[in-house]
Amino acid sequence: MFSIILIVLGCVILLMLTIITHHLSSFQKENIFEEDNVEEEQKKGKIESTKGFIYAGIVLTIIGIIGCIYVWLKGTLWEGHLMEWLNIVVRVMHITFGIAWIGASFYFVWLENALNRTKNVREELAGN
Repeated sequence: MFSIILIVLGCVILLMLTIITHHLSSFQKENIFEEDNVEEEQKKGKIESTKGFIYAGIVLTIIGIIGCIYVWLKGTLWEGHLMEWLNIVVRVMHITFGIAWIGASFYFVWLENALNRTKNVREELAGN
């Protein structure tokens, strides 16, 4: 019974965090800060860092919900189904992150090779 309460509470917290993220994005898009440019950039930076903390909270809440579901189903017939679905999710995430990692590696290698190291090079720089 306690696990069900924790799952429902986690879902409510997840919903609230998602709504807060949406509102922060709308604040940033509306350009509500019409003061001087330096303060506007500082406030946008604070909104971005706040969104980062909220995203971390969303991930931790999802992990907590999955943990509560596992505790709730442990020892039942449904535990095997949960473990298989989690296995599929982890494998798909692993493939997706691997593709992104390789793509980013190719991009950075291309970016480095595209640098022109012969034009406007200062005398004190070595490595030509």
